[in-house]
Amino acid sequence: MKRLYFLVFLLINLIPANVLSQDVEIAVSDTVTQQKIIIPINEITSKTEELSIRFSELYKELKPSSDVVKLDSLLSTSLRKINEEKTILFRDSSGHTYRNLEKLLKKWSAYEAKLANIQNTLKSRTDKIETIANELRSYLDIWQNTHDESVKSNASTDVIESEENVISTINSILVITNSRSDTLFLIQRNLTEQALIIDDVIRELNHRENFLQINMFIIEGPPIWEAGMGSTTPSLLEELRVDKRTLISYIKYNLLTFIAQVMFLILLLVYFIYLYRKWIKNEVDPAIQINKKTRVILSHPLSSVLAIGLLISAFFFANRPPVFGESLTLIILASTIFLLPKFSVKRLYFSLFGLFILLLLNIIGNYLGLRSYPTRLIEFASIIFYLLIAFDFRFNSDFRSIFSHKWGNWIKFFLHVYLVLNSVALLAIIFGSVNLADFLFSGILFSTIFAAVTWLVIEIFSSVVLLVTLKDPKISMQTLSSFHMLIQMRAESLLKWIGIVLWVYLSFISFNVLKYIKLILSSFVDLNWRMGQLTISVGGIISFLLIITATVIITRLIKNVLSDDWVEKTNITKGSSGAISIVLRIIVTIVGIYLASSAAGIDLSQLGFIVGALSVGIGFGLQSVVLNFIAGLILSFERPIKVGDTIEVDAEMGVVKEIGIRASTIKTFSGSDVIIPNGDLVSKKVVNYTLSDEKRRFKIPFKINIDANPQEVMRILIRVATEHPDTLIYPAPNAYLWGYENSSLDFFLYFWTEFNVGLSTRNAVILKIYEEFKKAGIKLAIPMRLMVNENGDEKDINLQSS
Repeated sequence: MKRLYFLVFLLINLIPANVLSQDVEIAVSDTVTQQKIIIPINEITSKTEELSIRFSELYKELKPSSDVVKLDSLLSTSLRKINEEKTILFRDSSGHTYRNLEKLLKKWSAYEAKLANIQNTLKSRTDKIETIANELRSYLDIWQNTHDESVKSNASTDVIESEENVISTINSILVITNSRSDTLFLIQRNLTEQALIIDDVIRELNHRENFLQINMFIIEGPPIWEAGMGSTTPSLLEELRVDKRTLISYIKYNLLTFIAQVMFLILLLVYFIYLYRKWIKNEVDPAIQINKKTRVILSHPLSSVLAIGLLISAFFFANRPPVFGESLTLIILASTIFLLPKFSVKRLYFSLFGLFILLLLNIIGNYLGLRSYPTRLIEFASIIFYLLIAFDFRFNSDFRSIFSHKWGNWIKFFLHVYLVLNSVALLAIIFGSVNLADFLFSGILFSTIFAAVTWLVIEIFSSVVLLVTLKDPKISMQTLSSFHMLIQMRAESLLKWIGIVLWVYLSFISFNVLKYIKLILSSFVDLNWRMGQLTISVGGIISFLLIITATVIITRLIKNVLSDDWVEKTNITKGSSGAISIVLRIIVTIVGIYLASSAAGIDLSQLGFIVGALSVGIGFGLQSVVLNFIAGLILSFERPIKVGDTIEVDAEMGVVKEIGIRASTIKTFSGSDVIIPNGDLVSKKVVNYTLSDEKRRFKIPFKINIDANPQEVMRILIRVATEHPDTLIYPAPNAYLWGYENSSLDFFLYFWTEFNVGLSTRNAVILKIYEEFKKAGIKLAIPMRLMVNENGDEKDINLQSS
C-alpha cells in the first residue's frame, strides 16, 4: 500500500507543470463560455428597420459639432497668443508692483477658467462619442454572430446580403466615430498643452509675488530728494486703454452674471422704494415712527442699494481684474460718503471725502508706475494726508461719540496700529523702499475704506430687519413687542459680528495676504490624530463646534419666534405653538448632534454598545428624566395647561411662564419662579383657573346685626355689585340669606368677573358695601368669642354693641 502511494506521488511530480495549467485553462474555457447573441431569421427584417432609424439618429449626433469646431479654431489661435505672452512675460525681468502682479494673475486665472469650461465641453462630447462607439460595437458583435450563423445554416442569399449591409453600415459609422474621436483627441492635446503653459505662467507669477514679499524691505531706488525727474513714467493713456479693454472683455465673458447682478440691484431698489412709500411717504405720525438712521436710509434708496448691492455683487465675480474692483470700490465709497454722515457724525463727511481723494490718487499712481518720481511724490503726499485725517479722527471732539461706543476701544487700537504702519510707510517712501510703502499704504487705505463701507452696510441691514419684523407702520417704536425688540437686538448683534468678519476678510484682501492666511488655516485644519479606529482632526473639531453653535442658535430662534407675541398676530393658537416649538427643537437638536458627530468623524453606528449601556442606565437611573420628557410632550399636545394660564398645584399658585422639555416654570403672585417637573403636572391634581375662560365667581360672606332688615341688606349687596363696572351682567350678581345665629344674620354675595381683575373688584365692592351700610345705618355683627370663667366653665359673652 505504501508503494502505491509512492508511485502516485512520483507520477504527479513527473507531469510537467504547463500540462496541468493547460488542462486547467481548457476546463475553465469549457465551463466559462460566452453566450453569443444571435438574431432569429424571422426577426431580421424588423430589426433592420429599427436599426436604420437608429442609424439616422447616430448620423445626426455624429455631425461635426459647431462648438467643437469653434473650440478647435479658438484653441489654435489662443495657443500662439499665450505662447507669445508667455515669452514676453518670462523675458521681462523688470520689477513688478502688487497691482501689476494681481492684474496678470487674474488674467491668467481667467485663461485657466476658460480652459476649464472648454474641458467640460470636450468631456461631454467625448463621453457622447464613446457611448456611441460602444453601442456600435455591440451592434457589430450581434450582427456578425448572426451573419456567421446564417452562413453556417445556409440561409437565403437575401438574408445574408441584408446582414452584410447592416454590418457595412455599422463599420462606416464606426469610421466616422473614430474620426470624431481623433479630432477630439487632437483638441484635447492642444488643450493640455495650453493648460501646461498657463500653469507655468501662474507658477512664475506666484514666484515673483513671493519674491516681492520676501524682498519687501530692500531699497529699490534712491531717496526721494535724489530721485529727480529722470525716472521713466509709463504712458497713462496707454495703461487706461489696456484696462478699458480688459474691463470690457471681462464683462463680455461674465455677461450672464453681470445681467443677473443688474437685475438683483433693480429688484433691491424696487423693494427699498416700497419700504420708503410704506414707512416715510405715508406715515401717520413722524414723531413716533422709525428713527433717524432708518429714515435717512429709506429716503435715499439708490445710495443704499448701491452700497449693499455692489458689495454683495463683488463676491459673485471670480477672477475680477483690479480695474473692476477699483471701480466698484469708488461707487460704493461715494454712496458711503453721501449716506453715513447723515445719521452719524457730520464731520465724518470730510474724513470720507479725504479717503475718496486718496483712493483716486492711489489709482493714478498705479497707472504712472510705482517707481516713477511723480508716483513717489503722490504717495508721499497721500501718506501725509492720511495721517492728518487719522489724527483728526482720533483727537477731534466731534468723533467722541464713536469712541464711546462699546467697540470704541477696538477702533482706537486699530487706528493706532494704522498710524504706526503709515509712519513706517512714510519712512519707506522717503528712503526708497517703494514696494514696502505701497504694500503698507494700499493695505491701510483699502482697509479703512472697507471699515466705513461695512459700517454703512450693517446699519442698512439692521434697519431693514427691523422694518421687516414690523407689519404695521402705525406701530410706534415705543410700543414694540418683546418679540420685535428681541429680534432687533439679536439681529443687530449678529450683523455686527458678521460685519467684523467681513471687514477682516476684506482687510486680508487689501494687504494681499488672504491666500497665505488660507494656506495656514488649511494646514492647521488638516492636522489630525488617530485614536484606535477613530480619526480626530482640527477641522472636524471646528466643524463640530460650529454645528453645535448653529443648532443652539436655531433652537433658540424657534423658541423665540413661536412665542406669544408672535402667535397673537397669526392664526396659530398658543398651545399649538408650544407643541410645534418643542417638536421642532427636538428634531433640530437630534439632527444637529448627528451632523456634528459626523463632521467630527464619529461613526454613530460603532457606538451601539454604548447606546445599549445608556439604555440600561436610562431604564434604571434616569426614569424621572424620561418621565418628565414624555410628560412635556403630553402637555404640549394635550394642552391641559398653556403658557399664560393661572394654575395651582401643590399649594403653588401662579402664571405658567414656560413649558419646557423637562420642567415648567410658574411665576407666583409673590414674584418667585417655581420650577415644577412636567411629571407632577400630568400625574397630580392641577387647578387651572383660566383653561376654558377667565370668568370667575367670587363669594363674599357678611355677618349683619340680628336687628337689620334682610331685604334691605340684599338690595344693597346686589345694587353695589351690579353698579361696579368690572362685574359681569350675566350671570348677574345675587345675594342670599344663608342663616342666622343668636347675634347675627349670615349673608353671601355672589358675582362674576374676569380673573385678572378679581381681587381689585372684590376689594372695591367690599369697600363700597361698607359705605352703603354705614349710610343706611346697618351695623355689622361682632362675632362671639369663647370665655372661661373662674370655675373653668365655658361661657358665651355677646360683645355686640347696642
